[in-house]
Amino acid sequence: MTDSSTPELKRAVVRRGAAPTAAFPWGAITWMDCAEITGSETLTFGVVRIDAGQSNPAHRHPNCDEALHVLEGELVHSLGDEEYVLKAGDTIHIPQNMVHQARNPGTIPCRIVVAYNTGRRQVVGEFGDPAPADPYRER
Repeated sequence: MTDSSTPELKRAVVRRGAAPTAAFPWGAITWMDCAEITGSETLTFGVVRIDAGQSNPAHRHPNCDEALHVLEGELVHSLGDEEYVLKAGDTIHIPQNMVHQARNPGTIPCRIVVAYNTGRRQVVGEFGDPAPADPYRER
């Protein structure tokens, strides 16, 4: 039962295997929560895999902050002009509009959870990358 102040959900529970997964040359991302899945306008949440020796394209999010939490493996994450080495248990906060890129220098896949403070995050590629406007959406 909901009252008039409770937004209607598309799904309250997203089960393993039911969430959409997009594959890319660098790995994959499985979206667990966003406007298209649950109706949330305030959260996007997913599970990312960056394969050994791979990196995603440099990009930025003009409409939201991002938080990455490393579950397994190692990640070198550029954030503006800085680079940070992240290991399992580490989290990095990426401010809105900050150019960033994740690279897996390890020999095993890096598993990450990612969250954005909007249900409809925007992505813009940087530095002439051949990436589509949104490198996280399957084409």
